Amino acid sequence: MLKSLKAFLAFVFLFAASTVAALAEDITITTYYPSPYGSYNELQLYPHSSPTVSCNSSKRGTMYYDSDDNNMYVCNGTSWLVLSKGSAFTYYCFSSSSYGSPVCTNYGGSRGYCPSGYTQQGSLGAWGRCYDSSGNYAYMRPPGGSCGGSYSGSTVGNAYVCSQ
Repeated sequence: MLKSLKAFLAFVFLFAASTVAALAEDITITTYYPSPYGSYNELQLYPHSSPTVSCNSSKRGTMYYDSDDNNMYVCNGTSWLVLSKGSAFTYYCFSSSSYGSPVCTNYGGSRGYCPSGYTQQGSLGAWGRCYDSSGNYAYMRPPGGSCGGSYSGSTVGNAYVCSQ
């Protein structure tokens, strides 16, 4: 009788476990391009006394704010460069007016691609979108980044660091 009860309980347990597994749900995470305005309205870098990653070609475009000297730095692919002694921002522009405004225009001199009254401190690289083999847009490609894996990408514009 005890063996029958154990066998019955084992059967009930396995049946319950398989039922729970069958009821598991799939979760799909979707991103939007372009992102909703509020999501990227402001960029905040958390201060560190030194960079948390080493600067190399795979980290090109990475930025950090130094809490000791109050400067912002960007990795150019080989070393950390000081962006400015004051306020600086990332300026995104589009490679074509069909994508949006402002369109990337090189004004030359120290202004470079930056808006009037600002100096270009560096280029963070091209940014764009990534999509799967069926052409469905999957996510935004950050400046200097790649789509990776089996995704293809297209460039939408460029990003620059500008300061006064």
